[in-house]
Amino acid sequence: MSNADLISMNDIMFTAVNHRDWDNVLRYIGDDTDIHVGTLGNLRGTTGADAVIAFFDRHFDYRFLKWENVVEGDQSGALATVRLTYLETIYGLPAATGQVADVPVVVFGTWKDGRMTRLRVIISFHDFMSVV
Repeated sequence: MSNADLISMNDIMFTAVNHRDWDNVLRYIGDDTDIHVGTLGNLRGTTGADAVIAFFDRHFDYRFLKWENVVEGDQSGALATVRLTYLETIYGLPAATGQVADVPVVVFGTWKDGRMTRLRVIISFHDFMSVV
């Protein structure tokens, strides 16, 4: 895969998330993909991706406002901004009252044969807490 291919796949995934087009997102996730998203722990494959989707769909409305891709070899990274609207209280956090914040996010991927083998999403905890 070329750098342009990886950038295109990243763009497709961010756009698909914004449209809740989960089939288009999940086509890049393999059964063995290691997934790490914030405090959700280590997850694997499409089952893990489904758990991430369910968590965010339950607690937030969200939309990526912008992202910038960087690619080197089989590695991709994106610095993004996501608008979070806190809709349902997460246990241990303050009550959800529709708070809104634009939160920086970094997404790292390792790719092989058109699928991610590793996905890591780092959400700015400081900015995340500003939404709650």
